[in-house]
Amino acid sequence: MDIRRTLKIEVDGDPSRLELILKAINAPNRLRILHFLSDKVASVNEIAQALDLPMSTAALYIELLEESGLIYTELEPASRGQRKVCTRLYDQVIFDFPVIENKREQRSIEMTMPI
Repeated sequence: MDIRRTLKIEVDGDPSRLELILKAINAPNRLRILHFLSDKVASVNEIAQALDLPMSTAALYIELLEESGLIYTELEPASRGQRKVCTRLYDQVIFDFPVIENKREQRSIEMTMPI
């Protein structure tokens, strides 16, 4: 059974959350990180090595993805200090745009007349 973790964003809701998510997915390398984390948990160092990114760049991208709520990070003990481990939280993001009801009055009348 395929279970997909879905984030549904109400576009007419909190604009700051929407802006963070759109900013987070607005760069090819951040999308590559999300794709890389699709089936695994990985440290910032592992992500940087796998995607051939500088460690500092990967760390900045991870921070932005975490602020947007698309990934979760936690610190784990490592051989020298701690390492930040990243997990993707969602498999899909849905942007739900509001539907505005048509409130115009009906401007035509249908009549039937015998000839």
